[in-house]
Amino acid sequence: MTAREVRTQLRNRLNIILKPLGFRYDAKAFQYIKKIPGGHWGVSSALGVYSPLFKLGFAFFIRLDEVEEVYKPYSRIMPEYQKFSPTIMVSYDYFKEETYFEYHIRNEGDLTVAVTDFQDIFHFKILPTLERYSDLKNLFE
Repeated sequence: MTAREVRTQLRNRLNIILKPLGFRYDAKAFQYIKKIPGGHWGVSSALGVYSPLFKLGFAFFIRLDEVEEVYKPYSRIMPEYQKFSPTIMVSYDYFKEETYFEYHIRNEGDLTVAVTDFQDIFHFKILPTLERYSDLKNLFE
């Protein structure tokens, strides 16, 4: 598989999982975004190209605008990128309970296994975490 094929297939498969949940792909931010009251959730993927091997990882974030408005004057983030800055960012490793976890993709079968695993972990672990910590009150529990 080429890097373009992996990226295209990955995006197509993630669309099937994430779009029904209200996420849309933001090409400028290279991530899936779902608007929530007072902020948004994000799902990003990173693909390392070591042809013929590809290493795939994910990260998840919650942005709470109320928190970011307090932090913005002190951040070193350029103004045009501040709307993408996360309040909380969590690596996929945390949910997999493995340090530096990444999927190794060599063919379509590997990609299918990775996306199927992602789907299960997203629905049963990540989505409940995003829902729980999406307001200021629960953020500090």
